[in-house]
Amino acid sequence: MTIAMNGSWTVRVERAADASSHRFLVSGADMGSGVHAGVPGHGVYVEGSQWTLQMQRRIGHQAWHACGHRLGAATLADGVIAFSIEAEQGTGTLVLSCRRPLYAAAAAPLAEQRSSANATPPTAGAQGFNPAATADPASPAGFAWPAA
Repeated sequence: MTIAMNGSWTVRVERAADASSHRFLVSGADMGSGVHAGVPGHGVYVEGSQWTLQMQRRIGHQAWHACGHRLGAATLADGVIAFSIEAEQGTGTLVLSCRRPLYAAAAAPLAEQRSSANATPPTAGAQGFNPAATADPASPAGFAWPAA
C-alpha cells in the first residue's frame, strides 16, 4: 500500500526486525526519492509538493512486495509534528517515524525580530499564521490542531 504525502518531512527507521528484509520506497519527491534501507537509525529528508511512501518486505530471496501499514496518532511537541507508520506483517516489523517542524517558515523571521532591540514580539495571529485556523494537507489522519 502507498501513502500519499506532501511537503517536507524527515522519514526515519525506528525499528526493523530484520533490516535485510525491510526497506521503504519514496517516489515522486523533488528530494529524497529512492529505495532506502530498513536499518534502524537510517533516515532521509524528503521534500516535494506531492510524493508517495511505500513500505516493502521480502521473505528469503523472493521479490520485494508492498506491506500494509497502520498510521500512528500524530503528536505535536516543541513545534514538531510527528507520527509513526508500522508495517502490518505477521512476523517481522518495520516502524518508520515521520517528523516535520510546524513553524519552520516563520521561525527565522521571528528569531530575527526578537534579536532586534527595536522589535516587539508579534501578537497572536501575526504574520498571517494562526494554527487554529490553518489546515495543513500534509497532516496525517487523526491530527487535531491545538486550540490557540
